[in-house]
Amino acid sequence: IVTGEWTNDFTIKFKNLPVQFPGFVDDLHEFLSSAILIVPIRIGGGIRIKILSAMVKGLPIVSTSVGAHGIPYLQSGNNIFIEDGAIQFANRVNQLLQSPALRNKLSENIFATAKRIAEVGNFVKERNSIYAACEAAKFAPNETPLYNN
Repeated sequence: IVTGEWTNDFTIKFKNLPVQFPGFVDDLHEFLSSAILIVPIRIGGGIRIKILSAMVKGLPIVSTSVGAHGIPYLQSGNNIFIEDGAIQFANRVNQLLQSPALRNKLSENIFATAKRIAEVGNFVKERNSIYAACEAAKFAPNETPLYNN
């Protein structure tokens, strides 16, 4: 199921496949409750709003590394699938479609990740550790890593 506005020239390519184009939906939150998010972005920049929105809804996600770039704590296979090859990407989508247990695992883990990111205490702690590392780097250049995962 692909939401949004699409041209007939585009949708006709999928007429013999199990793909639906319902157009715009009134209640996207309800619509997404049984969905997975697919982010096949190959180029681009900016904030990954779609991924962040899916995370707080606990939706399983398949993305490229470009699509997931800049979002902390993402671990492919644990709370998201990150694949850059077309075949590997499609295989991950199929895995999620065929395995409710895998969808549930990724769903629970990505929601926990969203909570971790949102916790103010963690944000403040990480910010302060980065400031401390920057301060230490002034006095001991090249000896203190700026950020450790």
